[in-house]
Amino acid sequence: MKSFSIKGVMLILCFAPLVSNAQFLKKLQKKVENTVESTVDNVLDEDSNSSQKSQEGTGKGASPIEETYDFVALDSLIFYENFALEKNGRMPSHWKSNLGGSIVEIPAERGKWLKLNAGAVYRIDSLLQLPENFTVEFELITRSESAEDIGAMQFGFSRDNSAKDYIRDAYNDNAITCTRLHFHNQDIVNASSDSDVSNNTNFPLANYSNSTLPVAISVEGQLMVLYIDNKKILETKMFAKGTNKYFYISAPYKYDVDAAVYFGNVRIAR
Repeated sequence: MKSFSIKGVMLILCFAPLVSNAQFLKKLQKKVENTVESTVDNVLDEDSNSSQKSQEGTGKGASPIEETYDFVALDSLIFYENFALEKNGRMPSHWKSNLGGSIVEIPAERGKWLKLNAGAVYRIDSLLQLPENFTVEFELITRSESAEDIGAMQFGFSRDNSAKDYIRDAYNDNAITCTRLHFHNQDIVNASSDSDVSNNTNFPLANYSNSTLPVAISVEGQLMVLYIDNKKILETKMFAKGTNKYFYISAPYKYDVDAAVYFGNVRIAR
């Protein structure tokens, strides 16, 4: 019995330093974790404040959706297109493109529509330079198994009316503004090479795999206001003073699994 007690005491004495060291290391680890966590929080706070200041200073960053729909179309019509008089299967007579397109009728939809070919840009086939104040309205119809099957597409305004090259952003091919619908990422990106605006808005584009997407744009001098499906997405200066403006729309750069986008009911007024 004494032998067992002595051995027990010896074991306790042998392991006591280990237990003490383990407790010390555990406390040290917890202190380090707390310090790291506090440091990370401070860095994130600094980055957030810096990002916010950057957005306030340059117009770059995220932009919220406004549910208010205060769009008012101007009443002096300067261009209207519903493709009613165009022949099915043909490129519409008042439009031009680098890759062409075709007029179609869509089951369960009224009227005729221009089917947008992947990688194509479309322009009004005239020297229609837009005035200082104007409104643009049009509709997009999507058909796909999933919205992710539709590649990113763009529309906006440029300094000339050339349909030679596909426009993918606001900084190339003489573009001024670019609104990009990114179906895969579910966001809308707006950019301007005139005003250095660049922001993105989270938007539930996954809900538009088989749907109609109305677009309305109001321009008053340098100011542009954009509405997607009756929601205000953008309201800021996008143009320099006296800039020439021509409308363009760039089809998705690719389609998967027989997806398609159709364009129509275009109305431009001053």
